[in-house]
Amino acid sequence: MILATRAPDGLSLHNVLPGTVSAVNDDPALDSVVVQIAIEGVRLLAEVTRDAIGRLGIGVGTPLFALIKSVSIEILADFRQT
Repeated sequence: MILATRAPDGLSLHNVLPGTVSAVNDDPALDSVVVQIAIEGVRLLAEVTRDAIGRLGIGVGTPLFALIKSVSIEILADFRQT
């Protein structure tokens, strides 16, 4: 997944989804940061570098566009108990 702060133009990619950052998990023990993006009631997780967090100004509430190749999607079950 690629994250963008503006809607991209001139790409062959069809899956460009607008959303908002709902959480950022920056665990110092990991080499990367996990960004949770809320898109129409669905949560996507993107693993990005700390450099990308700083360059793009990513934080909770940041509007982003998720650029996704369909072969890179992994669907995780919701394990919350109700």
